[in-house]
Amino acid sequence: MKVNIDKSELVSCLKHLKAIVPPDDTILILSTVLMVADKAKNEVRLAVTDLDTTAVAIINAHIIESGSVAVPIKNLFNVLRKIPNGLVEISEYTDMIKIKPNDIVTGK
Repeated sequence: MKVNIDKSELVSCLKHLKAIVPPDDTILILSTVLMVADKAKNEVRLAVTDLDTTAVAIINAHIIESGSVAVPIKNLFNVLRKIPNGLVEISEYTDMIKIKPNDIVTGK
């Protein structure tokens, strides 16, 4: 998965989705957000659940490579909040994701 996405829109969605994630980490997968990049639709779907409630948000993005990854939502939210507004590039690798802020993505 590799996407260029608006950071402020992503943070806004994560803020709302984070409210559904259970506060305790007894079941690790429940503390993650599933990010699914769909190149055909040029969108990223974000999904969270607490096993009773499921929420999905869809954000338009430039998809370079389709794919999906589950990321700890609190960690992702905290990292993104510290990056300047604008485009961010999120790339998924075997056991990690890489986040590049807008000045590196756009070359400014």
